[in-house]
Amino acid sequence: MDRSEKRAEAERQYASLVIKVGDRDALPVRAIPYVTGWTISPDVVAKNFARDEAAPFEKLEHTDTYHLVGGAPVKLLPKEWDRYVAALQGLEAELREKFANDDRGYAAWVSQSVAKLPAGVFVWLDEFAADFERDYGPERLSIMGEREGDRELNFSPFLEDQTLNMTLEGFERRQPLATHVSDDSHAGLVEFLQNGRPIDWRYWVENMKTLSPAEAGRLMQGLDPDLYEDLSSRPLPKYDATKPCNEAKRMERLAETEGIGRLSPEEWFQWAMERGFTVHRGFFLAGYGRYLKENEEAVLAAMPRAEARRWEEAHPVSGEQRQVSVTFAKHVSTVSQTFPDFCAEVEERLARWRRGRYTLIEAAHVIADRRADLDAKLMSEQMDAAIHAGKLTYRLNNIRVEPRFIPQQHLWHRDLFQEDVNAWLAAEAIGNELRLEYPYPDEPPTLAQAGDSRSPEYEAEYAKGWETWEEIDRVKAELNTWEKAHAGSVMELQAKEERVLTLKARLAELNAAVLGDQTGGRKVYQRTIVMYPRLVPQSTWKAGLLADTDTVTLEEAARFASRQAAQEVTSGDFLRAAARGQIVLRAVVHRTAQTQPCSPEDEPLNGGKPVPKDSIPTLPLDACKALANVGRANWRTFESQTDIGGLPHRYERWELAHGEPDFETTLADCRVTGYDVHALADAVAQVRAASPEAQPASEGAAPAPSVLEHKVKNRADPLAAVIEKAKEFAANSNDYQSVWAALVELAQSSGRPAPLLGYAEEEGVKYRTDTIDGVKFFTKNALRKRMNPDARGR
Repeated sequence: MDRSEKRAEAERQYASLVIKVGDRDALPVRAIPYVTGWTISPDVVAKNFARDEAAPFEKLEHTDTYHLVGGAPVKLLPKEWDRYVAALQGLEAELREKFANDDRGYAAWVSQSVAKLPAGVFVWLDEFAADFERDYGPERLSIMGEREGDRELNFSPFLEDQTLNMTLEGFERRQPLATHVSDDSHAGLVEFLQNGRPIDWRYWVENMKTLSPAEAGRLMQGLDPDLYEDLSSRPLPKYDATKPCNEAKRMERLAETEGIGRLSPEEWFQWAMERGFTVHRGFFLAGYGRYLKENEEAVLAAMPRAEARRWEEAHPVSGEQRQVSVTFAKHVSTVSQTFPDFCAEVEERLARWRRGRYTLIEAAHVIADRRADLDAKLMSEQMDAAIHAGKLTYRLNNIRVEPRFIPQQHLWHRDLFQEDVNAWLAAEAIGNELRLEYPYPDEPPTLAQAGDSRSPEYEAEYAKGWETWEEIDRVKAELNTWEKAHAGSVMELQAKEERVLTLKARLAELNAAVLGDQTGGRKVYQRTIVMYPRLVPQSTWKAGLLADTDTVTLEEAARFASRQAAQEVTSGDFLRAAARGQIVLRAVVHRTAQTQPCSPEDEPLNGGKPVPKDSIPTLPLDACKALANVGRANWRTFESQTDIGGLPHRYERWELAHGEPDFETTLADCRVTGYDVHALADAVAQVRAASPEAQPASEGAAPAPSVLEHKVKNRADPLAAVIEKAKEFAANSNDYQSVWAALVELAQSSGRPAPLLGYAEEEGVKYRTDTIDGVKFFTKNALRKRMNPDARGR
C-alpha cells in the first residue's frame, strides 16, 4: 500500500461522518445532504423516508432508517417521518416570506434545513450507497452541466466544527481538529499562501500518532508534507516558500543528526522549543490547543506562579480572549490572547531564558527582581549605556558588534546573552554576587519538559559533564595566553611559571574527570565544538541524475561535484569537509553489532535493536578526521548534536556494547548523500568565484591549496563575487535597490557565501576582510556609489 493509499485508508477509517453501530458502518441521516454534495436535500430525505414520493420520483427505496433503543437499532416507520416533512415545509414557507431574493433565501435554507432532520437517526451505509448509485446513476438521472464528482459520495466533506457537531448530534460527540486550524485566521492564511489550501490537521495530528523528522519539520513550518515532499520544489509559483523550506530542512537535518526517529506531535513541539526554532502557530494549536483549553487549571498549576497569575488576573475581552499584560522594567505590553496563545508566549520566552537569551528589559527586570533596592528601569538604562560604551557585549547573529557600529538608539528589545551580562556585572561589581540567572529554578515541569523521562539525577550529571568541558575550554584558553605572555623581569617570569603550573595541574584534574576517574566511574560526555557551519546547496543542481537522498561512494561524489562546480573536486575535499563537520560522512558496516547508551538512563539507539550488517550509519567526527589524515578509522561511538552558548557541539550518545570490537572503516566504505555532494560543490564554486586570482593554472604551476581551506591570498575586492551573485538574483541587476535586497538576502541565508558574515539593519552587510580589523560593514549607500561611480561625490 503506497502513501496515498494509506492516507485514503486512514480517511476512510476516521471519516468524520461515518459512524459505527456495533460492527457495521452507518451514516446519520443529517449527513446525507453533505455526503451527496446537496444532490439529496433535506426535504428530499424526509419525503423519501416518509415514502411520500410517487413514481417515478421515489428514491432510496431499499434504505431504511433506524434509531438506537438500549443500544439496539430499531427501525423507524414511514409515518414517523411525517412531522419532519411538515417542519421542512414550514421552514421553506417562512423563508420565502422573509426573503424576496431567491439567493439569500436559498443560503438561509442551506444553513438551517439540515437541523430540521431528526438527531440520532441513521441508515446502514452499504444500503444507502447501493441505492444512491442506482437512483442517481447516469441511466436514471441526467445532470445539466455535470462536474467532476457530482455523482460521488464524499464521506469526509469539509465542515466547520459547529456544523459537524450538529450533524453528529445524538451520537458519540467528537471534537476533531478543524482542518483550518481551529478557526485561527492568521495560521490559516499562512497555510493557504504556502500550500494553496489549509493543512489537514485532523489527519496529520489526530490520526497520525507519530511523525517522522521530515513530516514534523514541514508541518512545524506550515508546509503540507504531501505537497512539499521535495523541499526544493515550489508547487505554488506565485509564492516563494524558500524561507520555510530552508527552516524545515534545518529541523529535519538536526533531528537526523541527533538520531531521532518518529515522535508524537507534542514531543516534536517540545523538541523544537528546546532548540530555539519558531513553530507554525497551526502546528502548536493542533498539537496542544485543545489539550490546553480542556486542562486550563492543570496547565496553570504547572506554570511558574508569576506567569500563571498574569492569565488569572487578565480581563475577558470577547469569546475566549483576555487582555493579558506583561511588565518588564516598567515597560508595559498588553495584548488580547486566547489561553493557547498565552501558553505559547510563555513557553517560547521561558525556553529562550533557559538557553540564556534575554531582551535587555527582560534581563534588567530579572536582575532587579533579585534585590529589593534595585530599580529595574534604572538597571535597563545602565545596561543600555554600557552597551554603547563597549562595556557590555552586544551581538547580532551571535557575532560581537564593535561599539562604533552599534546604533545610537535605545536597545530595550534587543537580545543579550546571559554570559555577556554576567561578565559585565562581574567587571562593574554592581552589587555583591549579582548575576542574571533563570528566575524559576524550582518551578514544576513546564510544557516543554513534560514527558521527559530522564531523572533529575541524570540531568544534574548531564549538566555537570557540560560544565566540565566548558571549564576545560576556559583553562586551555588562559593557559595559552600565559604561555605566550612576555615576562619582562625575574618576578614576572616566576609569576608566569607558577600560573602555568597551576593551570596545567587543573587541566590534568579535568581530563581525569572526563575519563571517569573523578566521577564515580561514569564517563562525562566527550564532545567537540563544530567550528564550521553545515554546508547547504546554493544553486540549481545540473550535474546529472542524483537525488538529495541518494548515497554514493567518494569517487562518485567527486565526479558529480566536479561537474557541478565546473572544476576539480577530489575525494580529499569531501574527507576534509567531513572532518570539519561541514558535511555528514557515512560508512557501510560489515557486521551486526549491539549498541548501548553512554548513559544508562538515556534512550537506546534504534529502540535497542542491533546495528544491522550493511547498514550505513553516520561516522563520528573523530573517525572522519582519521579518514582524512590516514585513510582508515576504528570507531565505536554514535554522536548527537546540540547547541551550547550558540555553538554547535557533537557529543557521544551511544556506543558499541561491551565486548563488541571496533568498527573498521576504509575509504572504500565511505558514502556521501546527494545533498552533501551538491552543498560541497556549490561551496567550492563560490570560494573559487570569490577570488580574482581564480584563473586556470599555467602549465607546470604548483597545485593550488584546497579551495575549502579559505586561504585566498591578495584578495583585491572581497565583495566582487557576492555582488555579482546578488545581481543574478536581483529582479533588476542595474538597480542598486534591487541588488541590495538580493545581497541582504544572501547575507541572512543559512548558507551565506564567503566572505559574508551576516546583516545588521542599522550597519549593513557584515563581511570578513584580510585587513588588520578583520571585519567590515558594507552599506546600501556604498553599493549605490559602486554601481554608479558618478554618485561618489554625493
